[in-house]
Amino acid sequence: MSINTQQLPSQEHLDDYLKQKRGQFNAIYGFISHINRTYKTNLECTEVDPAILRKEKRKKLETKLIILHEKLLPTEKDNMNWILTSLEYFHNLKVSKRLFSALSIIDNGDRLIVNCSKVIGNYNSKYVIPSLEKYKA
Repeated sequence: MSINTQQLPSQEHLDDYLKQKRGQFNAIYGFISHINRTYKTNLECTEVDPAILRKEKRKKLETKLIILHEKLLPTEKDNMNWILTSLEYFHNLKVSKRLFSALSIIDNGDRLIVNCSKVIGNYNSKYVIPSLEKYKA
């Protein structure tokens, strides 16, 4: 069976794929080696720099916070997403939606104090994040 070389992945396609599917690096490495040997290409599997991934993740979180902030009438779900995204953005603390109900949240005016001790098992685990509602003035 013959494959047209235009049907082969480009380096750009490969890099984009590995950026999105970091866990696939080892699996795809053998496949790319096969393509290089068989079709005389020079594709390279390079692991994505963790600093780039962190920067992209932070940008996604920032965009999500901006979208939530711009909602005129935030719902309970929006408030939950605001809290979970803020914890990850400001404190590098990723809490799943499943564990949201275990958080203790105190509204302190323009900010929220979120106690995560039941979630992460640390008794000194209070985090301060901005309040979504207070920005609607």
